[in-house]
Amino acid sequence: MSRKHAAAARVVFRIDDEEARDASLAGHKAASLARLTALGFPVPPGVVVSTDAVDRIRALKLRWPKVTPEMQAANDEARHLLDAEPDD
Repeated sequence: MSRKHAAAARVVFRIDDEEARDASLAGHKAASLARLTALGFPVPPGVVVSTDAVDRIRALKLRWPKVTPEMQAANDEARHLLDAEPDD
């Protein structure tokens, strides 16, 4: 199996994986972020869902789950913590 074929079989890449720089595998936005990471620019760590996986999910016509009050409360708390001023 070729390296590119093996990479195409993967579903998730780390943003700092070499394969994430390939727009055909990771999408253009993710590939750009991966290239910036490789060049040493400050990019938050993250993962990339492969374009093939996204296409397969879309083909299934899955819907996102309905946001529950508990999910909204957790989101609001996380946003509050992220927006808070750091302690001096």
